[in-house]
Amino acid sequence: MGGLGNQLFQIFATISHALKAHVSFAFLNVETLGDGEGTTKRHTYWNSLFHKLTPFLRNNFPQLKYVRENGFKYNSFNIQFFMGNDACLHGYFQSYMYFQEYYTQIYNLLDIAKQKKEVVKKNESMNYLIDAKFLNKTISLHFRMGDYKKIPDFHPIMTVNYYTKCLQFIQQKYPDEKFNVLYFCEEEDIIDVKQKIEELTSALPNYTFIRASNLLEDWEQMLLMGSCSHNIIANSSFSWWGAFLNSNTDKIVCYPSVWFGPSAGNNTSDLCPPSWRKIDA
Repeated sequence: MGGLGNQLFQIFATISHALKAHVSFAFLNVETLGDGEGTTKRHTYWNSLFHKLTPFLRNNFPQLKYVRENGFKYNSFNIQFFMGNDACLHGYFQSYMYFQEYYTQIYNLLDIAKQKKEVVKKNESMNYLIDAKFLNKTISLHFRMGDYKKIPDFHPIMTVNYYTKCLQFIQQKYPDEKFNVLYFCEEEDIIDVKQKIEELTSALPNYTFIRASNLLEDWEQMLLMGSCSHNIIANSSFSWWGAFLNSNTDKIVCYPSVWFGPSAGNNTSDLCPPSWRKIDA
């Protein structure tokens, strides 16, 4: 359930628990998720980002025992349960702790490294200036707006002040470097984003701001984020994964101190790895 970021959490959690329990895993072969009333329909990525998982797709399942997520914070499961039961994980599993032990194995299974290289090459063909060398001196920055505008009590929109603090923090860590900022946003938000970029450019003249191509598919944009040197994420599972898939060992990842609004009430204490930098939002 959910968009690409949510699907990644669920896929990584599922495979990780299967590997730990030494049992097989499978996913439902559907083109869209969220067909129920009151839910947003999202498409799946079995023919693109997750194409390596097609051997593990099933058109239907026998009766399964549901194992439900207990709250938003990480809670471990009794791994013995999965050894003797056909089970279905149900939840968002938005913590790196659900899969950190098997992350590299799953990363390799999905062939992420190769796909990142292909996306960088494709992006370079559209804009020859943004090549691998360019990305080595680039910070990705994500604006998440869209439906957040209607539900700020659940999903607040990050302010210019937050992004300014993030860029200042990275500048302090690398005072002699001149970074580019590759920013990502939805086409529907471009007017609001341009205003924010104007304010950021005025406040931080040492940075060069360039918009990522909207001709790339969403999953390709995520992998392009993961190909940058450093990452500034929004309160979004999409850019969370863009940063998490970044293999740069020296990366700085800045994330907002406020992830959800007051109406959500979710405990996000283990959402992000301790190596990431929390910035006041």
